[in-house]
Amino acid sequence: MSEVPENNSYQSLRLTLQRLEDQLTRRQEAYKREKAQLGGSKGADEYRLEESLKLYENDIGRLASKIDQIRQCLQGENLTTLSNCLVDIYAEAKQTVDSVFYQCIPSNSWIRSQPVPGDIKVLVNRLDKCSQSDTEAPYEPLIMFVGELLLRDDLHISGLQEWLANELAMLPEVLTTDECLDQIAAYQQEQQDVLSCFLVRVSEVVQKSAQDNQRVYSVRGWYIADIGQYRLNLGSAENVYLPKDTPDKPLTFKVDEIEPTVRKLITSCADKFSALPKSLHIFLPSELMDLPVDSWCSLPEEDPEETLGMSHEDGVFLRSNDRLSNRRVDRSKWKRRWELVQQCTSSSNQYFLLSDCTDISALNRQLRKKQNQRMFGVKLTTVPTPAGASKNHIFTLLSRSAMPSAVWLRQLQSGVTCEDCLNELLDSCSLQEIPGTVFDRRLDGDHIGQYLSLMWDDPYLLPPDFQYPQSA
Repeated sequence: MSEVPENNSYQSLRLTLQRLEDQLTRRQEAYKREKAQLGGSKGADEYRLEESLKLYENDIGRLASKIDQIRQCLQGENLTTLSNCLVDIYAEAKQTVDSVFYQCIPSNSWIRSQPVPGDIKVLVNRLDKCSQSDTEAPYEPLIMFVGELLLRDDLHISGLQEWLANELAMLPEVLTTDECLDQIAAYQQEQQDVLSCFLVRVSEVVQKSAQDNQRVYSVRGWYIADIGQYRLNLGSAENVYLPKDTPDKPLTFKVDEIEPTVRKLITSCADKFSALPKSLHIFLPSELMDLPVDSWCSLPEEDPEETLGMSHEDGVFLRSNDRLSNRRVDRSKWKRRWELVQQCTSSSNQYFLLSDCTDISALNRQLRKKQNQRMFGVKLTTVPTPAGASKNHIFTLLSRSAMPSAVWLRQLQSGVTCEDCLNELLDSCSLQEIPGTVFDRRLDGDHIGQYLSLMWDDPYLLPPDFQYPQSA
């Protein structure tokens, strides 16, 4: 006869489970005591002892089977209870709940490749089926999900704390809800200390029709939760798409549409992952490298003074999209030069070449002459031409070089040369300190902070769709 109550009520199931677990514990203890007596008796006494042990083994197996059955029923009841708790809040704050759901899925889970379900029951069941996998989270995804919802100040969900207490009671190590939430909060803090970034790649799209000569571009984004892991090929990058944009049929944008498009991507990324990426890396073709990305407004309708350069505390970096597909780039030299960031702790100015944007041939000769020296970047001492061949040539030449960095000002300061401004900046910090120093100047709002462009091309932090050219 089944030990499972027909009404399947949660309390009845819990009482039945407790009674069966107590019986199992007593049987196991008795089994151990009698087994310890084996070998100490002879004849009929030894035979009766062996038969008694067989009965205990049968009882233990039967009780363990019933306990598993009760646990499965309890789990089903618990999932239903949780879904019922979340029905109302999911209707009111779907985007927030979806974001927490996505954060709790391990990075290598197949569920990450699926759209977020629009039904709270499906969402809860997916979390239940999702194993903890290789994540360092202290609990299984379902408990992490509930815990993170409880920790949010903007959500108040009736019955959720009681649900968590019941779930914790099922674990081998029984904890209070406060202890559990403290562990989840500590894990959240650890995750916040990890360096995250957002990669945006702007690529020209060749138009089939020759009637429109205006260039158009695709814009793709990837969120990287842990830069360190990604550089070691251990982490992953998560796609961030705009509505109706797909890899097979990408949306295209004109030059004046790139800024609002990038802003929408950043907003989508922040909504999806419940946090603004700490750094922004935007890969641009050579003809767009003079775009003032760091000065673009973050939230035009809410705070017109807040720029991207101020919002991303670890930096806004220009990256060369053309370099990714250029077969003439010496990638091993690019990587060796990038190592100077860690190796060189003195003033960074000595590792930058000086160049006048108007003399492309002179810069080309300099790059060739210094190709075997410890050089990291180029200082452009005049403002790159806003339009025309010279701009394209200077950035095309830089994309072919193995120089990881370049700095320039987009606007002259009265009474001060570009060279003096850039020397002052680079003399004040080491290579490793350049991004942080630039961020501080952007917050200060001085001339350098407002008008400095920084190309910072990390050879180990590239878009996941990047493939080395065959000849590289």
